[in-house]
Amino acid sequence: MIKQLIFAILMLSLANVATAQEDEGPKGGTAEQRAEKQLAKLTKDLGLSAQQQPEVKDVILARIQKTDALRGTEEEKKAKFQAAKGALDAYKASMKGILTPEQYTQFEQQQKEQRGKMREKMKNGKRKRSAG
Repeated sequence: MIKQLIFAILMLSLANVATAQEDEGPKGGTAEQRAEKQLAKLTKDLGLSAQQQPEVKDVILARIQKTDALRGTEEEKKAKFQAAKGALDAYKASMKGILTPEQYTQFEQQQKEQRGKMREKMKNGKRKRSAG
């Protein structure tokens, strides 16, 4: 009886944590908070025992921390994007200084077509991966 009461209290507290996190944006809070939210969902969906919950939480938290480290921070992503954009702008400026206006117009058109082809390849690649 006491075990069932403790389990019910634990489930209610986890449900409250998960509900509170829904308003925290796309990331859903810290790694610890996201692990709690996933644990609550798995506990509900799979009927995890009180003994399984801490073990599952550790596994979830480890995975979240590893993937977060691979993704990098938003600031790092923005910095990389800005650096790449700066390099592209410098490349275009150099080409514009070398090419005639007609050549540069043709060059821009080729660049646009290449971007379209690359987007199509990426789009098709994603479909193949998700279907397989």
